[in-house]
Amino acid sequence: MKELIYEQIKFASTVEDVRQSVVRLLGKLRLKDDVERIGYVSGIITSGGSIEENIQRLIAHTDRLRTIHNFPIFTPPDVFPDDVFERTNAINHPSEKWIEFWRTILESGHVTDIFMTPRWQLSRGATDEHETAQRIGITIHYVEEE
Repeated sequence: MKELIYEQIKFASTVEDVRQSVVRLLGKLRLKDDVERIGYVSGIITSGGSIEENIQRLIAHTDRLRTIHNFPIFTPPDVFPDDVFERTNAINHPSEKWIEFWRTILESGHVTDIFMTPRWQLSRGATDEHETAQRIGITIHYVEEE
């Protein structure tokens, strides 16, 4: 899944380009490729500790979940690898806009499962993703600390 996403976003120049590309890819997977389920891994990134450590933890959880579940699963670091983050000037994207960005991904109707990683409650973004998932009926999984 990470590779599929990168192929879609590798030339994106804005955060909005990334959002549109990801939604388009998820729709293609669900509608044209007959993928029944798509998972999203949510957790802390900028809250509670080192951003780099939080990203690495999120990636580790995602890698483990991919070995357990037989459907595509993605996480924010898949969507914003370093080169895309830099090129789109994502560092200057306000936190409220990030919340809106991920909410629209979840509201696209293509994500069927969300995996809440440990300490997700410390993150405003992850809390919003959890509330969005509850509101629109996405299956919620709570990931245990590994």
